[in-house]
This record gives sequence, C-alpha cells and structure tokens, in this order.
Amino acid sequence: MNTIDVNGYTQEQLDDAEKVLAVYKKLPEDKKPILLVIMNALISGMEIQEALAGKQ
Repeated sequence: MNTIDVNGYTQEQLDDAEKVLAVYKKLPEDKKPILLVIMNALISGMEIQEALAGKQ
C-alpha cells in the first residue's frame, strides 16, 4: 500500500479524489447534485461496513 500523506490519506486516495473532482467539474450544473447524492451514499455505506467489521 502507498505511504501515508501528512493528512492521513494515501497518494492513491488523493489521486482518486482528483479523478472524482474532474468528473464533477465536467458535469452540467443540474446533474452535480446527483453525483453528490451517490458519493454520500457510497461514503455512508463504507462507514457502516467499517463499523460493522469493528464489532466482529
């Protein structure tokens, strides 16, 4: 795995975030809220999965 950046994120995670932002910037304004909803759902799902894995 990549080394940890000072902010606690790997370079791979930062690169992925930049890719998402690049896609976001290309979307028409009326479609941007849809991407935000999808990303929030994905992050919430990952947080729930992490919490459940910690209880096992």
